[in-house]
Amino acid sequence: MFATQIRERGCAGSACAFCLGKELCEAERDSSDVRGKAARKRAEQSQNRSCKRRGELAELAFALKAASLGFRVSKPYGDSDPYDFAVDCGSRIWKVQVKSSSHLHQGAYFISSQRCCHGVAIPYKESEIDFLAAYVCPEDAWFVIPARAFIPRTSLHLFPREREERGLFAKYKEAWCLMGCRREGSFEHLHVERKCGGTGVCRLRG
Repeated sequence: MFATQIRERGCAGSACAFCLGKELCEAERDSSDVRGKAARKRAEQSQNRSCKRRGELAELAFALKAASLGFRVSKPYGDSDPYDFAVDCGSRIWKVQVKSSSHLHQGAYFISSQRCCHGVAIPYKESEIDFLAAYVCPEDAWFVIPARAFIPRTSLHLFPREREERGLFAKYKEAWCLMGCRREGSFEHLHVERKCGGTGVCRLRG
């Protein structure tokens, strides 16, 4: 094969060795490209699996937390709905989307507040979800944020270590009472801290 290629190129003498080396280099480079693409694909698949796994663990953590507080938690069949859980507080059912974060950057944890459909990022609508439950894993902290408080934002920065006046969403930290407010009914079965202090004046609602 190489002899045929050499004849076609009109090479002779020392030039033949050069052409042979060139063929081998090109073949090695093509092979490296294939291996590189395969490695990148494996890395992307591994990252996707890792993200999916973290999402599944966050959902399990949410179900456990919400159930321990007295909420009845249901999981929709399949993954076609824009929310992860239906949470029954006794008087109504909330549509809750769960997100999580583990990476601290400049004192904040980044949360993506959008969904993906066929690889396209889409902001949530208030008609799709009622709450975003964001879990900051290293701090073991939950932020229960009403949809109207962050939509149409596509990302949030949470500061679980800051005082409430220092963070835009810090006031929603552990605000489980928003899903079981006494103003909407009697919820003695729920074991949640009342951010209003029992006064009935909620500073978290608009």
